This record gives sequence, C-alpha cells and structure tokens, in this order.
Amino acid sequence: MNSESFCLQRGFRKHSKVGISSAGWLDETNKHLPVLLNTERLIVPKHFGHAEGCVGFVQWGILETDNSKARLREFAAELKRPLAYIEDGFIRSLGIGLSKEPGRSIIMDDLGFYYDASKPSRLETILNSDQKFGWLKTRRARRAISLIVKNKVSKYNDAPDVLPENIAGAKTKRRILIIDQRLGDASISGALAGQREFEAMLKRAFDQEDADIVVKIHPDAMTPGKLSAVSSNLGPYLRNPRLKLIEEKVNPYTLFEAVDEVYTVSSGMGFEAVMAGKPVTCFGVPYYAGWGLTTDMVPFPRRSKKRTVEEVFHVAWIMLSRYADPKTERLCSIEHAVKAMAAERKAKGLTR
Repeated sequence: MNSESFCLQRGFRKHSKVGISSAGWLDETNKHLPVLLNTERLIVPKHFGHAEGCVGFVQWGILETDNSKARLREFAAELKRPLAYIEDGFIRSLGIGLSKEPGRSIIMDDLGFYYDASKPSRLETILNSDQKFGWLKTRRARRAISLIVKNKVSKYNDAPDVLPENIAGAKTKRRILIIDQRLGDASISGALAGQREFEAMLKRAFDQEDADIVVKIHPDAMTPGKLSAVSSNLGPYLRNPRLKLIEEKVNPYTLFEAVDEVYTVSSGMGFEAVMAGKPVTCFGVPYYAGWGLTTDMVPFPRRSKKRTVEEVFHVAWIMLSRYADPKTERLCSIEHAVKAMAAERKAKGLTR
C-alpha cells in the first residue's frame, strides 16, 4: 500500500497497528481516532524495531514541537510504509475542540497538510489535474451540500440558530461578514497570511461606506489563554457605528442568511459560506481559493484549474475525509454524519 492509497482507501479489514507521533493524541479528545484510521491499535513507536509492526504512520499537526514527528517520518521512509498528515475534519463535534469533546472526523493528505499552500497537497494536486468526477459524484456532492446547509451543520455545532440582537432586526444597509480566526492558528500561516492580511481585510470592508461590518469573533478566542486574530486590528473601528461585533455563539449558516457577502483570510467557514451561496473574498490562500469560487486578493497561479463547488467539496469533504459514528464506533458516510449531528442539535434545542 502506498501513501495515496492509505489516505483514499477505507478498506473493510482493519489495519493491525498505525504509528502516531505523540501519546498526546491518544487521549479522550481523540478516542475516535482508531476508528477514523481504521486500525486495531494506535502506537507511538520509539525505535525502528517498534515501528516495523506498523502498517503506516500519521502525523497530526504541522508544528515541529519536538523531534517525534521527524522520527516518525524517518520510520516511514526507511520502512517504505505509508505516511499521512491528518487534521480535524469539517464536521468535528458538537462543542469546540478546546472543550475536549472527541472529534468525529479527520482529513488525511499524503503530500502535506491540506491548508498549507506553501507546497502542493494531495487535495490541490487532484483539483489541479484533469480528473473528472462524473455526474454521480457531482450529484452526491450537491445533495450533501444541500443537506449540510439545510440542517446548518458546521465544524462545531453547539451554537443556536438565533441572531444576536445587534443584527436581528431588519437590514438598513448591505452587510459584510468578517470571519475571525484564532491568533497563531497554523491555517493562517499555511495560507501565506498573517496580521497584515487581517488588517487589510478590515480596511477593505470599512472602505465600503454603504455597508455595515459584522465581525464574528472566533469561538476559540472565548477560551482563557486564546486570542483573536481580528481583535488586535479593531482599534481604529471600535467607535464606528457601522461595526456590529458578535462575541456570542451563533450558527454560521444563520449568520450567512443575515449578510450579503463574506470576507475571510483562511477560515474553513469561508467555504461553508461558498456552499451557502454567498460571495466570498479571501485575503489568504485557503484550500478553496484559486479555483474560481472566490474573489482572491492573493494571486496564486499554481492553481490553474477552474473547479465547481461540488468538485472542491467532493475532494476535500468526501475523498480525503473520514467520519465516525460515535454511537456505533464505526466509519460512516458524510450523509450519516450530517444527519446524526442535525439530530443532536435538535435534541439540544439549538434549531429553530
């Protein structure tokens, strides 16, 4: 099995052992990870002999905090075993990741991290190829997108379908939604961006004098010790009457319904806005930029193909992603994951 197959093929037989870089990923927050990786056991190989029993290896997280990830990559190269880079998936959990709620999905890529635009990922390579997906896959993607938007299922799903008071009334102006991100998040630098891009995003928005600017603070930034990437640039605009600041929880799709367009640096919520049919402007290079779906402030000629929302969705959310049913502890389809999460949201009284 090569690394590409390791990512793309689920298989009916479970792998005996898969190696991971750190025991820190083997806690309650990642209790579904063995299911998502289709393995009997996850181990942290400490030496070559220990690694020999692994069918493949996975690296979680792009930051090189110690030498464990480099050692894992060395094991994969020496043993000629598959290596995949994994991250939380697009339908992760009911609560935010920092709440320690177990993640129910991952995205796997054998060439790099899907959000890292500094080099081609498998996701980008597939979309940049001449591969066609046919009407069956296109129809499935379209139906899955419709199911997600209709049920308002997002990455985190504990926010109610109720607008904050400051934007709940009738619109008097066009509205631009600014999507915040957690300061220092790897997806920002991975999208070739930084604080300058957040500053530029705010300036461009407030330069639109006919628009109210709705700024949604990232939910992680509400956690002690975590900071918002947008907040440090808000100083010049805090007294502007067109600023509508939202710090409370609100479902992303409910927000989309209340605005006319969306600005983002690299947030995954930007693609959710694309799925919901909103015009999206990107100030960095997230995985969904460069395909003709968004207005891109950063030219990125390496992505040379024009792709539909269904094609990008199919590759990112279906081909390279995996979903676990927490009740059965088995892999499930994206459609099943959406319906299960929608039922939980309804049971929690989060839907209208």
